[in-house]
Amino acid sequence: FIATYIGEGAPRFFLPLDQQLRNPNFAQLLVMAKDEPARERLIAKLRTILAEDFPSIRAKVDRLFLGPPTGWPVQMRVMGPDREEVRRIADQVKTKFQENPMLGAIHDDWLEPVPAMKLVIDQDRARALGITSQRIRQMLQAAISGVPLDSFRDGEETVSIVAREPGGNRHLLSAVQSVYVPTDFGGFVPVSQIAKVVPVMEQGIEWRRDRLPTITVRGTLPDGVQPNDVAMQLFDELKGLRDGLAPGYKVEIQGGAEDSAESQASIAAKAPIMLVVIVILLMVQLQHFGKAMLVLATGPLGIIGAAAALLISGAPFGFVAILGVIALLGIIIRNSIILVDQIDQDIAAGMERSEAIIGAAVRRFRPIILTALTAVLALIPISRGVFWGPLAYAMMGGILVATVLTILVLPAGYALFFGKEPKSRKTDPEPAAAQDNADEQEHYSTPLAAE
Repeated sequence: FIATYIGEGAPRFFLPLDQQLRNPNFAQLLVMAKDEPARERLIAKLRTILAEDFPSIRAKVDRLFLGPPTGWPVQMRVMGPDREEVRRIADQVKTKFQENPMLGAIHDDWLEPVPAMKLVIDQDRARALGITSQRIRQMLQAAISGVPLDSFRDGEETVSIVAREPGGNRHLLSAVQSVYVPTDFGGFVPVSQIAKVVPVMEQGIEWRRDRLPTITVRGTLPDGVQPNDVAMQLFDELKGLRDGLAPGYKVEIQGGAEDSAESQASIAAKAPIMLVVIVILLMVQLQHFGKAMLVLATGPLGIIGAAAALLISGAPFGFVAILGVIALLGIIIRNSIILVDQIDQDIAAGMERSEAIIGAAVRRFRPIILTALTAVLALIPISRGVFWGPLAYAMMGGILVATVLTILVLPAGYALFFGKEPKSRKTDPEPAAAQDNADEQEHYSTPLAAE
């Protein structure tokens, strides 16, 4: 199934669509394949056809991804007060993009300049004749676009009466030269005596951000290359250019890397509150600051497995993966609390500390491992998804590695910091044993003395 849109992009038929503005030299095709393997074959085939048969076309063949609509993988934003200077800086950024062999279809969102006709007024002659620029504009507006004179009703409709040049003339340059402009002296002067039409090249599209002219340089990447890594590399390579910019001009990262940084900043802002709440809950549960810190220290163990799983799967470490790593913290801390609580219960029951540490790790090994495997198996169905895949891979790898490491690291840490027996525990049994021996001797000696 193929849907074609010429002069504009597809309507927003689902939320993350990267919508395009109306543009006469733009076309978009939506192609629906039979299944995922067929889609991948179509993507490769379309890219080859566009590159070989249509080399003059700037094309991008991409999948419909979930998440924020970034559009282009790598983007850099240039801002400043003067549009000519912004254009010059953007050209330098574009040159740096072209030096990277992985980037393709490099361009900016102002696109190429378009031809236009500019009316240049001889202000000295116009003032001598008593004609203002506003009066010239009004007369040209009336001749070419028309000026409303009145309106009348035709049944239920209201029809406007507009005065303007005939349709065959008002689209010609001669229409501008044949317009007469009234002077302050009561006469009329043709526009050709005080102004002329000059062909110029100007920007067809001009974007602004914070009311400043803004140009975004964009490019595509091959499949399998992480856009954020390439964007950060290019941003570092532009450090010399950024340091030499005049005040008011700046080069910033835009697109997926910017969205990822904003999402991570929102998480980092709430991280201190989250840690404080976790510490309070651990103190309430364990009622011991040292043990609470030991349990909290096992949380980062999940990052080892999460990083390994993301590297093996090739999934990006983005916002969704970060959520998975944060969720890992709770699972790992739960296992640690179970182990510490079991050790404390065994010590309270009278076991030696070393025996309690080893025994708790052995007894809780199977329940903790089975719980971890259950969580990993439950994440397999969503691991193939485009949106939730990074979260699933991060949690699966983190749970497996952190569970094994927790069984080994936490008992070792407990034995290192809290494994020594209290002095009262070591000295009290000996006097008690001596007293028992004395009582036994007294019990057996008394009858013998009586005999």
